Amino acid sequence: MRIGFIEDTPLHGGTQIWVTEAARYFLGKGEAVTVLCPADSWMQKQIDGTGAQVFTYEWDGVMEEGEDSRKTWTDALANCDVALCTVHPPRNGFHCSVFAARCIDEGRLQTWLVPKTGTIVPEYKRE
Repeated sequence: MRIGFIEDTPLHGGTQIWVTEAARYFLGKGEAVTVLCPADSWMQKQIDGTGAQVFTYEWDGVMEEGEDSRKTWTDALANCDVALCTVHPPRNGFHCSVFAARCIDEGRLQTWLVPKTGTIVPEYKRE
């Protein structure tokens, strides 16, 4: 199985540790792993050199949902049978799971998108 992780934050916390450990676990089981994360983020530094395929993007720039960002995300997701997207609160109208879904749809990919929720942030909007 080709497993993807979308981690749309440059931060280092529990979710990022979980994604790192999950990616390493699946790699250890011989699965193909792709990680899509912000450039120069803690996540990228943890995943580089593990054997996972890493795709990076500019964290601020992706909010514009421009052609470069769409191409990067679509290329990353094309490698995945399933993509787990950790869900963070929307920022300036951008939401990573919605953008990932759009890239999957527009790219006519067969990827299954699984948003991983569970935030304690009160400002998070369900829609």
